[in-house]
Amino acid sequence: FLGSVQYWLDFDLLRFLALARPRWSFVFVGPMGRLAQVEKIQALPNVYLLGRKPYDDLPSYLKGFDVCLNPYLTDDTALNCSPLKLYEYLASGKPVVSVDMPEARKFNGMVRIGRNYEELLRLLDETVKPGTDNQESSLARIQAVEPHSWDHRFRHLETVLAQHIDR
Repeated sequence: FLGSVQYWLDFDLLRFLALARPRWSFVFVGPMGRLAQVEKIQALPNVYLLGRKPYDDLPSYLKGFDVCLNPYLTDDTALNCSPLKLYEYLASGKPVVSVDMPEARKFNGMVRIGRNYEELLRLLDETVKPGTDNQESSLARIQAVEPHSWDHRFRHLETVLAQHIDR
């Protein structure tokens, strides 16, 4: 996980996953919020809460991930937010597993979506199997979020503004 470790993450889900797969490493890179329920996972031997890291170092951490996880609580926050991490994860080309939320559904086929804890675990199992992911899938994920880059959004805004300024 890359991003702020905050109260909107499903720490019961994270505990379930870490206990179900004790040989896996669950790595969290990012600052921890005061309301985050990290006590549910911090004592587990396969959970690594690394804290805030320099922005320039984040791609190196991401490169080491087998799969990126979007573990939001499926509440009003998840229903009404747009987690930038989904775009960042996809832009890295890494496979992504997410809880069911509207923003994840926008990338149907690019993000694997689980509707409950068991389904998320199954999707993670399938995603980390050797031979499951390939260069073509990675490139498709990168291309899927290309229109959402800041450069692309800025160019689009420039075009729209230019049309109105010319009037």
